[in-house]
Amino acid sequence: MRWLALAAGLVLAAAGMSGVAVGRNDDAFAGQRTPATSSSPASCKYLYGGPLSAYHIAFGNSMDIKALLPHHPTVTVRAYCLAGRNGGWYLTALASGGTSYRSSKYSYDFPIAVLGIHDYSPRYMPAVLAQVGLGMTGQPYELFTFEGSAIVPARMTFPSPGLGELAGGGAAEHGQGVFCASRGGDLLVTQVHWSGPVFPAPTVTYPKGGESPAPGDSVTVQYERWALTGQPLHQVSVSPLPSRTMSYKAATSLENAHCQQ
Repeated sequence: MRWLALAAGLVLAAAGMSGVAVGRNDDAFAGQRTPATSSSPASCKYLYGGPLSAYHIAFGNSMDIKALLPHHPTVTVRAYCLAGRNGGWYLTALASGGTSYRSSKYSYDFPIAVLGIHDYSPRYMPAVLAQVGLGMTGQPYELFTFEGSAIVPARMTFPSPGLGELAGGGAAEHGQGVFCASRGGDLLVTQVHWSGPVFPAPTVTYPKGGESPAPGDSVTVQYERWALTGQPLHQVSVSPLPSRTMSYKAATSLENAHCQQ
């Protein structure tokens, strides 16, 4: 149910967390990722005493795409973790023909799940959207691009107050999602953030307990859009789009990642 703190994001059944956000600063809609204060374990399956599991797309998953590049090679993008004292999380890609790519290492605090691969130009490798880290009611996302044989974060700025990174997920009265599109060889990335409805709007009570806003309640949806180009991707522009009013049910469908082709 959406009133639970983790219902629209990841489930981290960790003992003794007391509601502390792991992986991002949840005081803002999409604050910078911040690791928990305790030391990281040398494990890919457990984080701070609890099993690591994803709500919708598993950490350590893989996706593939038939790229727009000449001869349309299959590009497989995979998240994986190496256990041990010096281990951590990586993002890799393998194109048919044997060309491989890899990201820098991410610590155990920041498990990786591949959320989408988006082809934006027949001249360049596709963009990759991944979740990197954990949140409570919002999950931290990262847009990746290719630079030589490396997978690196795309160069983006976040001018809006409280928006420090891309994010998905949601809770009872707010949510966020990311959309990808292409235009003339450029990549368009849109961050959606909705909030509301305003008390005392109608609510729906569940038979087993808990409640949420009614599906027809009105909420406000805000948008911010980036245009990126080249390889590695770099930002051409970022600007807010006009906000919209829509139903609570429609707004919740905008949550999470919408970038897989």
